[in-house]
Amino acid sequence: MKCFAAILFLSSILSVQLLFGQAFNFLNFDISDGLAHNRVTDICEDQFGNLWLATSGGGLSKFNGLEFQNYTIKDGLSSYYIRSVLNDKSGNIWAATAEGISKLDGTSITNYIIDTTSASGGSVNVLHEDSKGTIWFSAPSGGLGRIDTLGNISVDIIPGFLNADRIIDHEEDSNGNIWFVSAIQGLFKYDGAEYISVISNTSFRGYLLSIEKDAKGSFWIGTNKGLILFDPLSDRGELKLAIEGVFVKSAQISDSNIFWRVSSGGAIKVENGVLKNIGVAQG
Repeated sequence: MKCFAAILFLSSILSVQLLFGQAFNFLNFDISDGLAHNRVTDICEDQFGNLWLATSGGGLSKFNGLEFQNYTIKDGLSSYYIRSVLNDKSGNIWAATAEGISKLDGTSITNYIIDTTSASGGSVNVLHEDSKGTIWFSAPSGGLGRIDTLGNISVDIIPGFLNADRIIDHEEDSNGNIWFVSAIQGLFKYDGAEYISVISNTSFRGYLLSIEKDAKGSFWIGTNKGLILFDPLSDRGELKLAIEGVFVKSAQISDSNIFWRVSSGGAIKVENGVLKNIGVAQG
C-alpha cells in the first residue's frame, strides 16, 4: 500500500507523520481544519493518494493533502459512527459502521444491513479483503461475515462464541486461510471448512488485540504484553518483544518493513528488532 510512513492518533487529534531519516515531523489536523470529527478510529489510502478517515460521530473524511471532503448519512452513509475503513482492489471504499456496512464506488453509496436482532444492533467493527476479493467483517453476535464479489452476504456464528464476543482484527495467510483475533477467545483460523482455535486468551494469560502480516508472510500480533511474532504455516509463535505496561492495539507496516504499533503509550517503532517509543513529546 502506498502510505505515509506512519499514522498516529494521539489525544483524539489526527496526527500525520512524514518520516525523513530519523526526524519526526508532524502535522496536526482537527475539526477546525475541516475534519469531520476529532475522534478518528481508522484510516486508509486509496489509489489516488487520498486518505480516508473513519470518525466516531462525524462520518467519513477524505483528505487530498490540501482539504477535507466529508460524507455523512445525508450523503447516504448508514451511520455517523464509523469503526473501520477499507480501500479494496477495485478502488471501492468500504466503511464498517454502527448500522452495517457502507460501500462507496465513486458515484453512489450502497448500504448492507447485517443484523438488527442482536444487542449490538447492526454494528460492524473491522473489515478485510482477501485475495479473491471477498470482504470479511466482524458481525454482531460474535459472528464472522463476508460479502462476495456479487454482493451476497453470509454470516457464520462461530461455535463457542458468546453474544458479547467480537472479532477485532483479520488477516489472510499465503494458503488462503483467514485468521482472526477475538476479544474474548483469542486467535482463530478458518480454513474454509472449520474454525480452529490456535491461541486462547486463557492459555496466553492475556489479551490479543491486533494482527498484521509482513512482507515475509509472518504475522505480528499485538497483545497487552507486547508483540508476538507468529508463523501461520507452522501455527507457532513467540513473544518477540515484551513491553511492560503497554497495550499494542494496532499496526502499520510500511513498504520498507518498518513496524509501527499504536499503543496505550503513544506509538512504537520496530526496525530490525530495535524498539523506539514515540509519544506526545515527539509531536
